[in-house]
Parts: sequence; structure tokens; C-alpha cells
Amino acid sequence: MRADSTWWREARGRLARWGAREVAAVLGFWALLSAVGMFHGWGAWSLLSLPLFAGVVAALAWLTLALLRPVPRFVPGRPHKIRYSSTQRRVTTQATLSLADGAATAAWYVFEEDGDDERVLQRGEAPLDVAAFRAIWRRARATRALKPFAIRNRSGGRSSGRDVVLSFHVEDDGGNAFATFVMPRQDVPGGVADLLARIRATMPAD
Repeated sequence: MRADSTWWREARGRLARWGAREVAAVLGFWALLSAVGMFHGWGAWSLLSLPLFAGVVAALAWLTLALLRPVPRFVPGRPHKIRYSSTQRRVTTQATLSLADGAATAAWYVFEEDGDDERVLQRGEAPLDVAAFRAIWRRARATRALKPFAIRNRSGGRSSGRDVVLSFHVEDDGGNAFATFVMPRQDVPGGVADLLARIRATMPAD
């Protein structure tokens, strides 16, 4: 699956809902840009004003998205945490990958909801290779396909039963940096699926 499939589907959906008003607005804007070009002596080249303007805007948007990464930068020597939560068929899996004082750990908690009660299915904690933790963090930083799944609620939490909640937290001298993402368990871009697989791989098999 292409990494940009999520925003591309949204863009196509919005374009499909365009009516006469939206088309007229674009044509009017094009006419205005062309008139400005004609006034400055561009001649027939002024008809390319809208495509050129759209190209510049698209290039600036792409550059902005390329520079703004979805996950906070890794700060050597500071505590870092990656939290994962997913619920399927009343079974919730929660994992916390931590890095502090030069040591990394992976903790997991799997339970089944039975009314108001929770039946613990699996619980544990194990050392995690520091290089593996940093590799996951670097992968998350490089996975720009995470951006469409970012939410403002930085506290993370449980999944809704249909989604995966993924959060990143780093303590820096300037304060805490957070990033939280909520995404479906399936039908996610390939880069996001690979990241989730790397995180799940830190937990023991059922």
C-alpha cells in the first residue's frame, strides 16, 4: 500500500463533492491571476498562472511536511517512552517500551474484559536492547505516514476496540514532548504497519 494513500483518498473524496460553486471559484481565481499576468505583459504565458501557482503551493506544502516530523526528536541521556494499546474481541494488549539511565525495557499487559472485571492473560517485563529501542524511535521519526493519525489528546490511553493507540514521550530540559496517534488495526500505510510490527515484536508470542 502506498504511504500517502490515506490523504490521497481524502483529497479525492473532497474533489468528488465539488459543485458548480467550487468550480466557478477556481475559474474566477484563474481569470484573476491571468489578468494580472496580462497586465505585466506576460501574454499567453499568463494562462499558465494557475498551474504555476498551484505547483508552488504544492511544493511548499510538501517541503513543510518533509521538515515537520510526526514524532519528537530523540534526546540522548533523557528518558523516553513508547506506549502501545490495542483491543480486539474484548482482549486488550498494552505495551510500554522505556529507555532511561542507559537501559531499555519492554513491559506488556494483556487482559480480557468480562463486564466490570479484568482477567489477566499475560503480564511481564523484559530487558530490551537499547539499539532496538532507538531503531524503533528512528523508524517512527521517519514514518511520515503517521501524520494523518495524529491527535491533540497527548495522554494516550486505551484503544476504542477498533483502533490502535500509539504514543511517544520524551523528557527534555525544556519540558516534555509528546506525540499520540490513533489508527485502525488494518488498512494502514505500509510504513505504519511496519512500525507497529516492530513494536509488537518486542512482546513474547502468545
